Amino acid sequence: MSMFLYGMLTLVFTLFIFIKPRVAFYLVLGSLMTFFEPLSQVVLFTVGKSNVYGCDLIMISLFFYLVCGLLMHQRFPWYPASVRWFSALFLWGVLGIARGIPRYGYRAVGEARWYVIMPILCYYFVLMNFKSKRQIRDLVQTGLWLLLFALAFRFVDYYLLGGMGRLEWWALEDPRARFRFIGANTNLLVAWALILLILFYVFGAIKKSQFLFYAGFGLLSTVIIVPQTRSVWLAAAVGIAIVMTFIGSHFARRGLPLQGVFLAHIVLLIAILLPLVASLVGGELVNKIIQSASFIKNPTNDPTGYWRLLGWQQELEKAMQQPFLGQGLGGYSEWFDGQTWQQVAVHNGYIMHFSKFGISGLAVLFVALASWYKEVTKYIRLEKGRYYKLLASGFQICVFMNLVFAFFYDFTIFFWIVVAIGTALVRAHQYDESLAGPPYATQSRRIYEH
Repeated sequence: MSMFLYGMLTLVFTLFIFIKPRVAFYLVLGSLMTFFEPLSQVVLFTVGKSNVYGCDLIMISLFFYLVCGLLMHQRFPWYPASVRWFSALFLWGVLGIARGIPRYGYRAVGEARWYVIMPILCYYFVLMNFKSKRQIRDLVQTGLWLLLFALAFRFVDYYLLGGMGRLEWWALEDPRARFRFIGANTNLLVAWALILLILFYVFGAIKKSQFLFYAGFGLLSTVIIVPQTRSVWLAAAVGIAIVMTFIGSHFARRGLPLQGVFLAHIVLLIAILLPLVASLVGGELVNKIIQSASFIKNPTNDPTGYWRLLGWQQELEKAMQQPFLGQGLGGYSEWFDGQTWQQVAVHNGYIMHFSKFGISGLAVLFVALASWYKEVTKYIRLEKGRYYKLLASGFQICVFMNLVFAFFYDFTIFFWIVVAIGTALVRAHQYDESLAGPPYATQSRRIYEH
C-alpha cells in the first residue's frame, strides 16, 4: 500500500513539474534544506533487496522531466566550455555506475544517488529552466526565504516538538547533538547566506537600516556557530577572509580600516549573542564550542577527528589499487575504526572522489571548476549591473567555501546548484548581448570561449 501511495505522489509531482517547473524546483530546494536527513536516510519501502528513500522519488520526477524536455522541446546548448567539462565529469560518473554494477548490483546505483545522479539532475534542470537574469534573481531570493523557513522549522521541531528525542542512539552519544538542530549541508548554506549578506551590505546593494543588517548578521553567525559543525566553521572563516581581501582591494586605502571595523563587529556580536543563545538552548554551550574548536590543536585527540583520519588512510589504501580509473561505485566506504567495521562516508570529498573515479575523475573535476571560475570572472568584468556582479562574486566565494568544506565532509548537492546558477548567469549575459546584434554577440562569445 505504501509503495502504491508513494508511486502516486511521485506521478503527481512529476505532472506538477511539467506544469510549473520552477515552482516545483523551489519545493525540491526547500525539501532538501529542511528534510535532507529524512529524505536521504528514512526508508519508505523496499523493492526486492533495494531500499527506496524519499530522495529517490524526487530524482525519478526530475529524470522524467529532463528526458521529456530534451526529447520534445529543445536542443540543449553545450556552451560555455564549463558545461562541456562538467558534462564529461558526469559521464565519467555514469561510467563509474556501470563499472560497479557487475560487482555490486543495485548498490552501485544506490551509492550514486548523491555523487552522480542528483548532481546531474539539478545541474541540467537549473540550466534548462532559469535562463534570464530575472529568473535567476527570483531563484536566489526564493532560496534565501526557504532557508529562513527551514531554520525556523528545524529549530521548533528539534527543541519544542521532540525532534531531539528522535535521534538515533549513536547520534546522541555525541555531546554536540544537543545543539545540532540542522545538518552540515544546511549549515553550509547559512554560511553562504552570511557571505552574500556581507557583500551586498558593504557595497551598498542593501538599502535597509543597519539594525536589520546586524540582526540578520547576528542570526546567521549564531546559527553557524551553535551546531558546532567544524567543517562549516572553517569554510565560513575562509569565506570571510576572502570578503575582507575583496573589500580591501576594492576600497584601496580605506580597505584596512573597513576590515578592522568589520572584524570588531564580528567579535562584538558573537560575544553578545552566544550567552543569549546559551540561556535559550540550555546546556554548557560555550564550553562545548570551546571543546569543539580544540580539535585544531590535535585532531587525533578528537573522537570524530580520530576515526575520520583512520577512514581517510584506509580509503586511500583501497584507492591506490586502481589509482587512474578508480574503483567505481557500489562499494560505499567500509573501514575498521580499531573496534568495529564502519560503513559511513569518510568525510573527505576529495578522497572519496579519488577512490571512486580515480585521478582521471579528479582531473576532470578540477579542469571543469577552473573553466567555470574563468567564465564567471569574465562575466563579472563584462556585467554592468551591480547586483549581478555581486551575486556572481558571491557564488565564486560560496563554491570555494564548499571546496574547503569538502576536505572534511563532501561536495553538497547545493554546490552543484550554485555552479549551475553561475553558468546560467553567464549564458543569460550572452543571450542579452546577442540581442545587441551579431557582431557584438560573436565577439562576446569568443571572449567567453577563450
